[in-house]
Amino acid sequence: MAFENVIVVIGKTRLEQLIERFNTKAQARFYIEHAGGNFHEYESEHNTFKKSLERVV
Repeated sequence: MAFENVIVVIGKTRLEQLIERFNTKAQARFYIEHAGGNFHEYESEHNTFKKSLERVV
């Protein structure tokens, strides 16, 4: 069964939310790393989501 139209509802990734909160990617990185987090996970998650979205749309 083929679909003619698809509605995709998306939200902001965690990285996008952090950049919105801290204004720059560098500030977001500083916040995550000083809180003991791994910023690479946020970047990887964001990139995977964007690539997946490109394939769907």
